[in-house]
Amino acid sequence: MNILLSLLARGAAAGGAAGLVSGAFSYLLTDPVSGRPGPSAAAGSPHRHTGILMTGTVTGLVLGVLFATVYALLHRRDPDRAIWSRTLPLAAAGFAAVGLLPFLWDPAGPPDAGGRAPAGPGADAWPTAVAVGLVTPVLARFLHRLMAESGHGATVRRLTVAAVVVLGLGTLFAFPGSPAVGVPADALRDFRALSLSATAVLWAGLGLGFGALGLRSARTRTARTGTAVPTGD
Repeated sequence: MNILLSLLARGAAAGGAAGLVSGAFSYLLTDPVSGRPGPSAAAGSPHRHTGILMTGTVTGLVLGVLFATVYALLHRRDPDRAIWSRTLPLAAAGFAAVGLLPFLWDPAGPPDAGGRAPAGPGADAWPTAVAVGLVTPVLARFLHRLMAESGHGATVRRLTVAAVVVLGLGTLFAFPGSPAVGVPADALRDFRALSLSATAVLWAGLGLGFGALGLRSARTRTARTGTAVPTGD
């Protein structure tokens, strides 16, 4: 229980910091290129800017706790694996599942002149799309391990994983999207690229922060007990 609480605290700290950095990235780079006319887009509202930072921080906190929970489950199965060799691939998988796959299906659109997020069928289906992005790699990993334990060859396992990924992508692209209306093409392109970059900043910060805190904890434990902990550095 103490290990789980330590991991959850580590995830919350790394996620909150990464979310704040990602929110600052969005505030400084993404929001100014929204391309929307109107006083909100032109001058910017202090409340809106505070909201961007708060949203990023809270999102990072939630993702950090979820990240730590998944890390704890993996650590329980393989406690001897080095910290970095688990943390960084897990962060990359989280970015792909929660950020990249839903983005490829329905890229982010700028808020309207009143600061409201774009509405439409894509916005309504977004939680389902994120769920599909999460379930797809988990299912692929589960089937790969199950088939390995059943004695199937590497080729069959790879084809199974590929089939699951294709099925997940097909499911994503079956959902309706939300086309952006009234936004200049250049502004829309820049906004979407920077939105995805902000998501990448969040996940990179979460992975690096969680790994750095884990490395610090491992070195402290090694100094106190004399027992080496795999770190991967």
